[in-house]
Amino acid sequence: MLRSGTEREGSWRALCAAVAGDAAAWSRLRELAAAACRALAQFEEVSGVSLATRQGAPLGEVLAQRLEAWRQQPGALREWAAYQHAAAQLTTAGLGGLVALCAGRAELTGPVLVASWHRAALLVAAEAHLEATPVLAQFHGQLHHNRVAQFAGFDQAALGVARARMIAKVTERVPRLDGSVSDDGEVGVLLRETKKQRRHKPLRTLFREMPNLLGRLKPCLLMSPLSVAQYLDPEAPKFDLVVFDEASQIPASDAIGALARGNAAIVVGDSKQLPPTRFFADQTTAGDDDAASEDEPAQELESILDECVAAQLPQRYLGWHYRSRHES
Repeated sequence: MLRSGTEREGSWRALCAAVAGDAAAWSRLRELAAAACRALAQFEEVSGVSLATRQGAPLGEVLAQRLEAWRQQPGALREWAAYQHAAAQLTTAGLGGLVALCAGRAELTGPVLVASWHRAALLVAAEAHLEATPVLAQFHGQLHHNRVAQFAGFDQAALGVARARMIAKVTERVPRLDGSVSDDGEVGVLLRETKKQRRHKPLRTLFREMPNLLGRLKPCLLMSPLSVAQYLDPEAPKFDLVVFDEASQIPASDAIGALARGNAAIVVGDSKQLPPTRFFADQTTAGDDDAASEDEPAQELESILDECVAAQLPQRYLGWHYRSRHES
């Protein structure tokens, strides 16, 4: 029978007065109190109802509500006891906060609760691994991003310095013009041609007469394979490197002349692009050939890229492209 607070206080006063002079009675009272505490602990373990969790409601009302619910659904008592046992084990393992969070959120039910639990367990495992690894434990995200930004700034500055150094080196190669320049030398030939108003020498002849000066003034030439064959003498000093861009569009026959004028070559292209054809060349000669058929497909040619792949020359693939918007 549950009594009010005033009645319980009066009962305790009467009991204390009755056993005030009896040591054996006090000993018995302590034993009964300890037994009551153990019983309350066992009851709390099974029911989950305690003075700490009733949130200000009278203990009698909380117990009455819980007992009524179990009376209507007897099977729920066993599930509740299993839940309390599992919750106690998790609390002992240091996960009491997570148990309280799940118990206080009604939307965490079924699969959502299982997924939330797995996520929480993974987070705990990750935090434990971070704490156990000194390098990761000392990692600071903002500091890392600052270092990345600083490195990017240094990298851009290094590019600027490299450009300035390259310009300075090229400038040093340019010969100085003074009164000692010979008219028969390469510099004299070039100066004489620049002063002419008409009857200039063909570029192929001019380049042949100044093979050393051409490389000093223009160490890099941007030319098509046809321009190379037209303007550069094969007997002139060879270039250190010949680079073919969009090599899948260059027929091998057109690239031979440029390859012969260099000591090394880099062939850049995409083999998945369409191969070169003689479509436009055929269009220019179609008028002279009455037997040519308009429906005849254009003849495909082997590109210099295909020839290099077939020859099993060393290959390297781009890890990224300068037009890419993402690192991947």
